[in-house]
Amino acid sequence: MLKFRYLFDNPDLMRTLLKNWDYDEDSEELFQYFRISANAIYPLRIQGEICYLCFSPVSEKSKENVLAELAFLDYLRSQGYPAMKAVKSRRGEEVVKKETSWGDYYASVKRWTHRDVIDWIEKTLDVLGLDQEPMRELALLRHEFDRLTITQDNYGLIHYNFEPDNVFYDESNQKCSVIDFDDAMYHWFVMDILQALEAIRDEMELDDCSHQQAKFLQGYLSVCDINENLLKLKALFNRFARLYQHTRVARAIEEHLEDEPDWMVGLRVKLERLLMETRLDFGE
Repeated sequence: MLKFRYLFDNPDLMRTLLKNWDYDEDSEELFQYFRISANAIYPLRIQGEICYLCFSPVSEKSKENVLAELAFLDYLRSQGYPAMKAVKSRRGEEVVKKETSWGDYYASVKRWTHRDVIDWIEKTLDVLGLDQEPMRELALLRHEFDRLTITQDNYGLIHYNFEPDNVFYDESNQKCSVIDFDDAMYHWFVMDILQALEAIRDEMELDDCSHQQAKFLQGYLSVCDINENLLKLKALFNRFARLYQHTRVARAIEEHLEDEPDWMVGLRVKLERLLMETRLDFGE
């Protein structure tokens, strides 16, 4: 999640960045359907096809993080999966860095490994000056992950946010498409599996949950040979997910803005409650 100051719709900023691409005039009607979370995402049309402008402040994302997203999409397409493809700008760039009146912005992806995430967590926790529980949890995770074996079969680029609302099913051709790759990183594949299984449990009806989890696991294992010993380390990987979420939420709500709207006040209360809950889990 971006810092609260970046969660507002800024159509002028969006249009400033969009000038780097040739797009259809009738895209205006689509701009109202934006989404801002880890990135700002606006739909548009280019030569009649729906595309998405995705951007974030340089202070919020590393260029490598954005390049990693494009690498993940390239891999999916190479495997025959219906994934998005980068549309080059007028200057032939897949990633544009732009100085604007609102600061420097770009949309990029990087090779984002679990070690990069752990380093980012440590740096962020240090800046936030939180209590020692998250730092102790981080030290434990770093130690335990360093003991695990990394091979081509058990480790690679994962989606990380492979939950039901990021998967769309096209009934006409009976195919699924996946969106929201901005959390992609290099990690053990079991991390991807456990995140997805938990999301299915949280969002599906109880009667259908076990069936959907089994189907997902069957599909994932059909293309990826997961070591059963890694699956037994469910608690360890879940601790990583909790700490990563805890750190990102703490960073997002760190600053208080003047005259925050009601929806932001409500969101802050919800996220502060989440921080308290995850803190209680540290060390378990």
